[in-house]
Amino acid sequence: MPPFFTDSLPNAIREAFENPNHELRRPLVFYINHDRSIASNIFASQVLCSENVSNLIRMQYVLFPWDVSSESNLLHFMGFLQEANIAELRNLIQRLAVTKVESFPLMAIIVRERNVYRLVDHCKGTDTCEQVIDKLCQGVEEYTTIRLNEANEKREREEREAIRSQQEAEYQASIAADRARMEAKQREIDEQRREVEARERAEEEEATRRQMVASTLPDEPAATESAIVNVKFRLPEGGQDMRRFRSSDKIQIVIDYLSSKGFSPDKFKFFNSDFPKKEITGAFDLSKKFSDTKWPVREQIFVEEI
Repeated sequence: MPPFFTDSLPNAIREAFENPNHELRRPLVFYINHDRSIASNIFASQVLCSENVSNLIRMQYVLFPWDVSSESNLLHFMGFLQEANIAELRNLIQRLAVTKVESFPLMAIIVRERNVYRLVDHCKGTDTCEQVIDKLCQGVEEYTTIRLNEANEKREREEREAIRSQQEAEYQASIAADRARMEAKQREIDEQRREVEARERAEEEEATRRQMVASTLPDEPAATESAIVNVKFRLPEGGQDMRRFRSSDKIQIVIDYLSSKGFSPDKFKFFNSDFPKKEITGAFDLSKKFSDTKWPVREQIFVEEI
């Protein structure tokens, strides 16, 4: 005889339809006996326990037995089927147990599709081995189709989920890239602002410094004054400037004047017109007066950027 599943109906359902290994899931067949049926013993011995039927059930089904000979057993079983939501089988047994007891034993073939239990077919106590095998094979075929459809649907769901995950990842990557670009742009803007602010501060500081230096310079003597020196400045990029100084002024005044014009000695060098040219800050003692040196009455100073 085929092995009966002797645990509870919920566990039988899990064994049949919820096996973690999808390939091991099988349809569920109920064997429902009623002692008052004349086919009770004959069907069990000649059909259920026949080699072909028994092997087919053993290999392809979960077999759950129940006896409804007593009213209490019938009521218990009806309650179990109602809790499991197997309505078609419940209605069939409820009808036959009252009007057609001779139809027992019953073999009801149940499959589950999209979490709904469906009665594929049922075998009556008067069915032959061939009829039972045909119905059992039909149940196997239907459930095989259901499993294949479920496998396909699962694969399609996983593919859709993979596509959604990829799209979400690409979307998040795009958002991250946009955020990175915005942050980089903001950093660039901030850096440019800091550079502008630093440049403006430097320009303000330079203007202040030049003003302070200029404020220390004595007034330019008039061209009609005696004892003056004339200096012509050759500035970078072709610029020119001229300034008169008193012979009694210290040579440092030339450096201060150029510094007040934005040509500080830390960024520029100053050469006279001698041949070879002499760098003013190194060739002359800046603390001496023009009159104390061989400073010519007319001189050219070349201003060159370091």
